Amino acid sequence: MFYGTNNLTLDGKHRMAVPAKYRERIKDLCGNNMVVAPAAPLVSADKGLVVSEYLWLYTADQWAVVAQQVMGLSATVPANRRMQQMFLGGAEEVSVDGTGRLLLPARLREHAKIEKNVALVALGNKFEIWAEDAWNASQDFDNDSLVSTEQVIEQLNQLVL
Repeated sequence: MFYGTNNLTLDGKHRMAVPAKYRERIKDLCGNNMVVAPAAPLVSADKGLVVSEYLWLYTADQWAVVAQQVMGLSATVPANRRMQQMFLGGAEEVSVDGTGRLLLPARLREHAKIEKNVALVALGNKFEIWAEDAWNASQDFDNDSLVSTEQVIEQLNQLVL
C-alpha cells in the first residue's frame, strides 16, 4: 500500500524521480514495471462526466486486475467500448529505471497538462500524477464544484475512523 503526497520536478527528459520510500515496494511488487493511464472521468450530478486532467499510475500487477475488469465489459455496449478505449488504449507501460526515475510519455503529459512540477499522490493501490498547480487548486474544498459539503459529510459518517 502507498500513502502520501510528494511534490516532484521532471528532469529535462521528462522523467520523474520516484520517491525512495516507494521504490523498494514497487520493485518487490512488480519488478519496477508499471502502467500509467488517463484517470477515469468524474461523475457530477449537474455537470455529467467531467474529464479528469491527471493520470493514474499502477504497479503492473494491480493494473492487471483493472485491465481484466475493463476487458470483461461487453464491447457491444458503447459506454463499455469507450471505457476500454480510454483505459486500455490510453495506457502506457513504463518502468522505474536503475536510478529510480520513471518516464512520463508525452501524450499522457499533455493530457494532464504536466510541464515541469508534479504532485505524486499515493492512494493505497495506485498513484495519481497531477500538474502541481492543478493539484493545489483541487485542494480548495470550499470551492469544489463537483462535491457538496453534504456529500462529504455523508461519506465521512460511513467511515470508522
